[in-house]
Amino acid sequence: MGILPLALVNAQPKQGYNYTRYTVKNGLAANHVKSLVEDSNGFIWLSTLNAVQWFDGVNFHSIQQGNGIHQLPTINKVDVYALSNKQVLFVYSQGFSIYQPQTHSFNHYLLKENKINPIFLKDTGNIFYFLNGKEFLQYNIDERKITTSINLSNKVKSSFYIVSVEQKNDLILLTDELGNDIIIDTKNKIAKNFSALTPSQLSYPTSNFYNANTYISFSEKGIIKRNNTTGGVISSINFSSNPKPEIKSIVHNEKLSENIFVVTVGKQILVYNAATNTIVNEITTTQKEAILQTGYTEVIYVDSHKNIWLCSNTQGVYKINYLPNRFKYYTPTNNATDFSIEVEVNKEDNVVISGSYGQGIFIYDTTGNFKKQISIIDKQHPELTIVTSIEKIANNEYVLICYGSANSLYKLNTKNYTITPLKIFNAATQKQILSVNGSYYQKLIRAGKDSFYYQLTNGNLFLLKIEKDKAIAVRTNAKNLIPFVKHKSTIVGAIEPGKLGVFNNNILKVYDVFSKDITINSMAVTSDGVYCVATSAGVYKISEEGKFLAKFTKQAGLANENIFSIAVDANNNIWCGHYKGISKITSGGSITNFSEEDGLQNNEFNTNAVYKTNDGELFFGGEEGINSFYPQLLLSENETLSLKVVELKAGKYFNNIDTSFWNINELKLNFNNNIIQFVFNAIGKQQPTAYNYQYRLRNNYTSWINLQQNNSILLTLQPGEYYLDLDASKFFDKNAQPLKTIKIIITPPFWKTELFIVVCLLLLVVALIYLIQFFNKIKYRKQLQELKLQQQLEEERKRISRDMHDTMGAYTSALLSNVQQLKKANNVNEQELNKMQNNAEQILNSLRETIWVLNNQSITVNDFSDSFKNYCIKLLQNFDYINFNVEENITNNKTISAQTAIHLNKIMQEAIQNIIKHAQATSINYSINCTEKIIITIEDNGKGFITDNMYKGNGIENMQWRATNAAFNLNIQSNTKGTTITIKQN
Repeated sequence: MGILPLALVNAQPKQGYNYTRYTVKNGLAANHVKSLVEDSNGFIWLSTLNAVQWFDGVNFHSIQQGNGIHQLPTINKVDVYALSNKQVLFVYSQGFSIYQPQTHSFNHYLLKENKINPIFLKDTGNIFYFLNGKEFLQYNIDERKITTSINLSNKVKSSFYIVSVEQKNDLILLTDELGNDIIIDTKNKIAKNFSALTPSQLSYPTSNFYNANTYISFSEKGIIKRNNTTGGVISSINFSSNPKPEIKSIVHNEKLSENIFVVTVGKQILVYNAATNTIVNEITTTQKEAILQTGYTEVIYVDSHKNIWLCSNTQGVYKINYLPNRFKYYTPTNNATDFSIEVEVNKEDNVVISGSYGQGIFIYDTTGNFKKQISIIDKQHPELTIVTSIEKIANNEYVLICYGSANSLYKLNTKNYTITPLKIFNAATQKQILSVNGSYYQKLIRAGKDSFYYQLTNGNLFLLKIEKDKAIAVRTNAKNLIPFVKHKSTIVGAIEPGKLGVFNNNILKVYDVFSKDITINSMAVTSDGVYCVATSAGVYKISEEGKFLAKFTKQAGLANENIFSIAVDANNNIWCGHYKGISKITSGGSITNFSEEDGLQNNEFNTNAVYKTNDGELFFGGEEGINSFYPQLLLSENETLSLKVVELKAGKYFNNIDTSFWNINELKLNFNNNIIQFVFNAIGKQQPTAYNYQYRLRNNYTSWINLQQNNSILLTLQPGEYYLDLDASKFFDKNAQPLKTIKIIITPPFWKTELFIVVCLLLLVVALIYLIQFFNKIKYRKQLQELKLQQQLEEERKRISRDMHDTMGAYTSALLSNVQQLKKANNVNEQELNKMQNNAEQILNSLRETIWVLNNQSITVNDFSDSFKNYCIKLLQNFDYINFNVEENITNNKTISAQTAIHLNKIMQEAIQNIIKHAQATSINYSINCTEKIIITIEDNGKGFITDNMYKGNGIENMQWRATNAAFNLNIQSNTKGTTITIKQN
């Protein structure tokens, strides 16, 4: 078998990629990682010398030792492998365990044959293939026993250390430490041995299948394609300079796609195209340095999103975000730091110029290669190193501003890398302007080929005409205007504090559209003349007339509101730099955020450090250099994400329970556990923190709520049924279709359940019916008793009335008759007889009233008033000098009890008798009103009496007592003109 000479490969280009490093500081059990794979959920499983962990994209979770379904029998020297059915295999000296991603549990299988340290080769679902020493084993997982054994002693050298294992269909490819390959045909149970063609001295080579007929051997010397059947060489390439690892280590390889392999040789990470047999590029940091600085690569793995996982023996785990080169990176390679605060690009001159803070000028070509750093040192003014503005004036000639001192205008030649100062003269006075104190953030705004607007002294805006070795400055009327952008013939800028200035035809207009605490940092103009303003409080869109059109803040989806730089692309999308990367705002208001995890130089970009080329490429300057990109390339990216709930807390539920939260689609909790916290991660090409999260709670919130980079929510839910929708993407989408939906049921307390309420209502109805019947019976019995008692009382009252009428009435009448007879006799004291007659009459009247009460239970107001009027008329017949006047207003002829009528009648009779006896009155006015209440008034025109002593007599005191018992209020008013007695019902 002949050996083809190795074709020499030219030095491969270095391509910077973004990556994330995980160490013990991030929760990794140890920085030496032995094996790593991905499960069907997108989670990463890895093992160290004495630990097994899984990684959800943010946190590392450790597996405990034990025999339970969430434990492993051992966590020491465990190797992790991915199975064909997307489950995960853990192999250890006693046997192996299979992890079920859907249930987050393990099944354990122990080898009874006392095999030691088996090496897993491949599986077919129910058949596993292992290598134990030099013996090839077939293990039937259903029968839990070894069913086939092939001894490979005659196929291998005396030393047999397996470096790599690959499988394709029925073939298994093994490579030992010397580079010898063995292909095992598991179907026909035969093995072939192919000797190494280029024995390695510095590293252990590995091999991998390319297609059904070809496999590839990788070593530190080069790459060889070989025939699967014969082992013959098909093609080969040689590396231009052989890497020399610090320690003899394995040359790892892993497939990125059908034709693309990633290969680690020493500290180099190479991308190899098997179809063209070429090295595509070398994967480095964005600074074009090796990602792994010390130690060696232990494992390399490519996940389902084409992320490259590199595990080292000392530096932990690196996750390399293998994305297309969307962001070009400009950074010096001379250990200097390009804190870029000004960017100028000219593709005709093939230069990208960066004006830095404190480091002078950095010059790159347009492909990103660093060319030159030029320090700006003025012996008079050594501080002139803050380059704030750069503009082209001729081929390879640029004018620049160094902020902070006199003679701050310079001319730069990018062909011979020279800088010369330019003096500035006032066109009006022809005197040199020695002090330039413009704003630190302002730029030269081009007015013509070699003329620019710039604020020079005391807030005055000048037009600078650049000549060979000087500049002529013409003052304008734009006082305190810091120019930012030119639109047609209009200069637009900021006038502090927070005002927009528009300068045209030497006339300055000021628009007060911002509050005083808002700082304007940068400006751009859309194709239709809308001013896009980057401020300390978000992005504003202002019309040419100075009217507010729109505002974008964190609430709208921006990662940060302190916007430093801004540009507008050909489609009027707004691109802005800030503390947390770069954001894109579409004309419809949709926002996408890009960060360091997307490949940016840093998350922080600088004020007004932005440039747009004629072909639409955008350049943004930041703390560690410049990023450039074509907007249309970023807009075309389409990524498929999965979203996993990795943590859930709800009262007493899920506390310290190893649960597959990502499989929960329905959650049923009682009302005592209605405070629920969800933590969820988006799994894709980038870190979970690079995505924008949003949620909505259907049956409660009607629209999506933007969480931005926050991947946790806390809900307090009332009893009911809800649907929680979760979504993640690069931007907030108001019309998103959820990646995950969880049905949540909060059960109410039993006393609020429908069944309990129905039962209670039924019991209440039964109780009400029973109570109604019970009280109706009591009421009926009471009414019956009252009716019987009433009948008895009525009979007794009639009996008493008859007896009193028959006896006391007869006796009283006889007494009166006797008094009349005695008056006719001689020698009888007539005065005493009159008293006896009067007393007898009173007894008779009282007896009549008593009989009347006994005979009547109630009386109408009309009858009562008529009775009183008859009494007065009869009494006043003997008092012709007293006029008796009556006024009645009885609209409600209601009834009053006989007892009340007696009390009122006695009060009124007492009042009439007192008037006759004491008042010396000539007129008595009686009135009665009865609408809602009864009001009785008796008024005379007598001499009156002193009201202070009115309660000392028994008569008035009895009147007051009777009024109280009758539930009436008695009021007596008296003066020398007469007395008024008012009796009013309470």
